[in-house]
Amino acid sequence: MKNLLFLFLLFNFSRLKAQDGEAYTVTYMYVPSHDSRRMKLVFNDSLSYWYIDLKGFTPKRKDKNIFGAVNIHHSTFFFRKKNLMYSMMSMNKPHPYMFIVEPTIHKWMDNSDTKVIQGYPCKSLISINKSGDSILVYYTESIPFSAAPLFGYTEIKGVVLEVYDQERLLHMIASKVTKGPFQIIFPADI
Repeated sequence: MKNLLFLFLLFNFSRLKAQDGEAYTVTYMYVPSHDSRRMKLVFNDSLSYWYIDLKGFTPKRKDKNIFGAVNIHHSTFFFRKKNLMYSMMSMNKPHPYMFIVEPTIHKWMDNSDTKVIQGYPCKSLISINKSGDSILVYYTESIPFSAAPLFGYTEIKGVVLEVYDQERLLHMIASKVTKGPFQIIFPADI
């Protein structure tokens, strides 16, 4: 039954296109900066899509304003209104597949620290898990949508521009924010 539900959802979402209105991209760099990976987040009012851009390994897009149509291993779609998250697995090139990911919910506490990142005023939140590891995020409410670059930050009301995650040993910060007429398209060849 779960397989039928998954196929039904996949069939219906395969034709989904994001609205052609206002959308943003955020490029994150990992700290330390010698790490050449870049994470890209593309989002609008209802859908976000993120992937790790590995120089030389990420497939080229034919249209620079369309995201999601090309299969990228470990890319993720998040449908905000339905709280549904799909992650792409494309190691087996002829037969990529997607699976549903349960978003991790954190208990966020306000932190008084503020800063400006890429020209956007940011507030901070902190979460401490059961093992004592902390996550500190800086987010802006100056962009009219909510979006985050990783699993587990989807409930934040704003756009996450910096993450310190002690459990994952991860620190990344937005290096570029772009507003544009971007489209997010669910891949057709799943």
